[in-house]
Parts: sequence; structure tokens; C-alpha cells
Amino acid sequence: SLEALGLGRRLASYLGAALTGVVVADATTLDRGELTKILGRHGADRVLWSIGHGPTEPMIFATHGAVISTVCQLVRPALVLVAATPGGHDLAPRLAVRFGAAFVEEASLAVGPSGELLLGRAGRVGSAAIRLGAADGARMIVATVTPHSAMKAAGDREPEVIEIRAPEPVSPPLEEVSRAPDLAATLDEARVVVTAGAGVS
Repeated sequence: SLEALGLGRRLASYLGAALTGVVVADATTLDRGELTKILGRHGADRVLWSIGHGPTEPMIFATHGAVISTVCQLVRPALVLVAATPGGHDLAPRLAVRFGAAFVEEASLAVGPSGELLLGRAGRVGSAAIRLGAADGARMIVATVTPHSAMKAAGDREPEVIEIRAPEPVSPPLEEVSRAPDLAATLDEARVVVTAGAGVS
């Protein structure tokens, strides 16, 4: 998502690192030039296109894991940010296990007592947070980003474009038979939550 890209831009600028946006899709179904420009305007230094055998919905580890793993082996990222969608909740932790990475669910940023940047779970940044740029930073971090929790970046970058050949698709042992919105999911995105009881009057 562009919000995850915005969070990545702020982290990359803080760490002095390059930010790579990854697009997994059939090159014939998208206006590559326009999408590359959009990703550049929202902070990407590089746009990596996985072409050839782009997997389709749903975006879960069974369908996208091989492609994203190939990208991680090529780029060797310090941090991977995934939108906290239903598919992202499936893909991100499995990707972390695949690479022995640290995993932070629905991450947020905070500034530590010494001015360092901390990446932790939204609303729980503290002792469980990960200090970015630490000496043991060789370990990859995979984090999900809650929708509407991060600001989009703005700029006029012309990103470098890199193409890789996607692995041959493997038919996952699953079939999506239905899809319905989760009416409770919007609670995570609410700006104000009112409760009663437990001493609240």
C-alpha cells in the first residue's frame, strides 16, 4: 500500500537506505510506466517488477510466497513492510519464518529515550520495540502496517526500475469459495472508541 510505502520512506531516510517497492503482477495487465511514477512520487527509490508469471488473488503466502522470497533473496532487505490486509496477515509472518526474521505485527514508529527510532506494535511501543539501526541489524525484520495508520510520502523521485522473472506458479492446495467484509475490522481503524463499564461513567 502507499501508506506502507510512506512509512518505509521515513525509515529509509532515517537509516540512509534505499527503498524498494515491489509489484507482483502480469506486466500486460497494468500501465507499468504510470504505476512506476506513482510509486516514485510516494517515496520509492527503486521499483522491482516481478514479471512473467504473476500470481493472482488471493494474496497469501501460498500464492505469493515464492515470488516475495525470490525478491528477498535478491535484494536482501533489512526491513520488509506489508499492508495489514487479510492476505498480508497470512503472508508476512510466514515470510518471517522462512528467513528467520523478526516479526512485528501492525507496526508503529516511536522515538526512544536517546533519540533512536523504535519499531513496535501500534500502541505498545516500549520494551517490546525493535531499535532500528542496531548493531544486530543484520537480522531481517518483517512488519505489517495497519491501514490508515501511516502517512503517505510525497516527492518527485524517478525510481530505478528492476525486472526479475517470477518463479513458475505453483497451484496451491486451496480454492477461494467466498469472500465477505468483516464488519468488526473497522474497529482497528477507528479514531475514537467509546466503551462503558469498568469504572467508566
